[in-house]
Amino acid sequence: MWFLAKIKYKVQDDLGKWKSFTEQFLLENILYGGAEKDLAKILEGRITDFEYDLAKVKFGQVYEPFNKGNFYKVTIEEKTYSAETDKEKIEILTHYVIAESVHEAEERADKYISTWVTDCTIIGAVKSKILGVWHPYNSEWQDDFKQRMLLLAEAGNESSDANQTTIFNPDGSVKKSELVSA
Repeated sequence: MWFLAKIKYKVQDDLGKWKSFTEQFLLENILYGGAEKDLAKILEGRITDFEYDLAKVKFGQVYEPFNKGNFYKVTIEEKTYSAETDKEKIEILTHYVIAESVHEAEERADKYISTWVTDCTIIGAVKSKILGVWHPYNSEWQDDFKQRMLLLAEAGNESSDANQTTIFNPDGSVKKSELVSA
């Protein structure tokens, strides 16, 4: 099962002003509690104080890690014919594709569905808000996710608790920090 995690946290800049961030991730797990545990594990060291919403989501496919680009939501119309009912059935599928543009996302999806025996048409693609996909048993997805978390941390998207005197970098090393007053 797939879960969509929406997390919210705040970061205090050098001038003492707070900035709010919201991030979205896809997590694969068979249980809600397992997804919660994974979420805490994968954010550990980068985000220490956050709120989250975790919801089960259904979609067709997430394509293999690509390490570059954003996640695009590609909508596909699949037509199948039932000999029993002598009717055509249309199903709308959602796939998530990592790409550097809408055009590339559509091309990757088209290449993927070209092997199907059903009649499929790509309706469109839009950039999604998903920043990473965590799969607990797939090292390629884990490596992709870790790389994306490092990029977010380098961009300043990491939080510290008001009582925290040290912050751990995503690689596990300690980053010295002064106490932040609330």
